[in-house]
Amino acid sequence: MMVKSVLPHHSSEDLISFTGVIPKLSELWASLTDQLCLWCICRHLGITNISFYKQSCQDAVAELRSSYSELKHVEHKSCDKEVCGGCYGVLTTHFTDNDFLTKIVEEVERRKIEYEHFCCSIALPSTSVVRDYTYLLLCADICPGVYSYLPLENIPTVKDIWKWMCGARLERRFGKKFALTHMDILLNFQHAELDRESNKLEESFRDHFKKRKGQSTDKFTHSSIVRALTSVSREKLRTLLTYPPHRLREMCRLQSMVVTHNPVYVAGRYNKYSRELSQSPWFIDGERKGLDTSVSELLSQLLLEYTQAKSQNFTSSGREDIDVQMLGSGRPFTIQLLEPERVLSPDVLSDIERKINQMDPLLVRVSDLTLISREEADKLKDLEAEKRKTYTAVCVSDGDLSQGELDILCEHRDMVIDQLTPIRVLHRRALATRQRTVHWMKAKLQCNSSRIFDLEIETQGGTYIKEFVHSDFGRTVPNLCTLLSNRQIDIISLDVLSVHVEWPPAPDNS
Repeated sequence: MMVKSVLPHHSSEDLISFTGVIPKLSELWASLTDQLCLWCICRHLGITNISFYKQSCQDAVAELRSSYSELKHVEHKSCDKEVCGGCYGVLTTHFTDNDFLTKIVEEVERRKIEYEHFCCSIALPSTSVVRDYTYLLLCADICPGVYSYLPLENIPTVKDIWKWMCGARLERRFGKKFALTHMDILLNFQHAELDRESNKLEESFRDHFKKRKGQSTDKFTHSSIVRALTSVSREKLRTLLTYPPHRLREMCRLQSMVVTHNPVYVAGRYNKYSRELSQSPWFIDGERKGLDTSVSELLSQLLLEYTQAKSQNFTSSGREDIDVQMLGSGRPFTIQLLEPERVLSPDVLSDIERKINQMDPLLVRVSDLTLISREEADKLKDLEAEKRKTYTAVCVSDGDLSQGELDILCEHRDMVIDQLTPIRVLHRRALATRQRTVHWMKAKLQCNSSRIFDLEIETQGGTYIKEFVHSDFGRTVPNLCTLLSNRQIDIISLDVLSVHVEWPPAPDNS
């Protein structure tokens, strides 16, 4: 898959997106320059041309002077402002010069993480969005015709500007593309004064920031703050916030620089041939059931060893009971590898697939191992409602049956059944009646038997086959017992023949 740089790009050749129509441009500049650095002034003026932010402060000022007569008296002093009320120092040379980028490169090299692409994440105090709103209000007071109805989304963020300023330079330093995959460099900035402003925010918008019982995350999220700020008029905001915004006394500090590899997702299909092997580790009252391993452990073991990932999460398209075999083309699954330190390639995956299949061919087999994106991995659960499954079961009747009686089952197609939560899963599933569809079925008596027969059946995903066969004390209606003249039918063994889902996704070779 070809990965292109995802550094923000702007197709317009114009220097300024809406500043050109701002009246009182020099007055607005004078009001902002008292508290903001050059770059924050320009982002609040709507400058979105990427190349503008890649030049030096002096060159940027010179370009402004030559482009707009109202700005011909702009001075260079804003270039050296460290205590900026808009970016808190993040966009100043302290965090954008070559020395700082060298620290990033050295930290990546120290971690010795393999990667093909990288991205940078900037974490600012969640209440920083409040200051962007207050400066938007300040702009609206001076130039109401332009700013009064301008949404904050039209103003480039501090995070955007930092990536525009530093992203391409890091690409050259690393020799890798800036892309939303593989390695992530998280720069976590903190500011004591902004932390204190959260108290003012909570006092003004109490109903918006009530922490729910059991909530472990910060109640001051970007989305919750934006919802609060947009819930009242801008006139009301001026009375609820610290307005006009006060001057900050100190710049922010880099609390941490964390280099991690983003999760890697491996997709494939597996077959299970043992009736004592559970899909995932199964414990009851602290005692492990079945074998001392599981499908998920067998499939992830070599992937964890090779990538040196911290842990894994196994997800599949449904699950078979421990005593059920998974045959045919196998069951679709994904494995999420968390914080891996080595990169998987198609050749490596092919080798791991071969080794898994050699470990214990009487237990499991894996096929079609491939790397997929997080978005593709999320689609596996979405396929649950659409999928069909085909099963084969060995059943037994309490009395003699003729083949003619079994042939009647073929007449039932797309039959809707009601299934009350089975007794055997009541401890982990809510009590409810679920409608499922039996698409078709056929049965054939085994040789030299008038009571044991083979049943092949295709149903909607999520159908409890065992309960459809024996009725689960009448909790599934209709069921095989009622369809066969109220005979008592039980199930001896069950196998999954096919899970009808196109998986894994075809690789993107574009």
